[in-house]
Amino acid sequence: FANLPVNLLQAKLSEMVRLARKDGFLILSGFQDVDKPHLEKDLAPRGICPEGWLSADLSFPAIPPSGSYTWMALLARVS
Repeated sequence: FANLPVNLLQAKLSEMVRLARKDGFLILSGFQDVDKPHLEKDLAPRGICPEGWLSADLSFPAIPPSGSYTWMALLARVS
């Protein structure tokens, strides 16, 4: 499991694969939808096969609104 910003997820992918069991799973979250293409390109070379992506829109209500983004998570198998 990892709930980290995309830059840390990318930096730690090799270590996570090393710690995972072959045919085990990784659950990665904490990144935004705009980061998905950047993360996807780093998965296959490390033997990480996406099994499913989840997303949810989050907003921060305030006056004025403080922003929103689409949060993502990934379930992936380590081959």
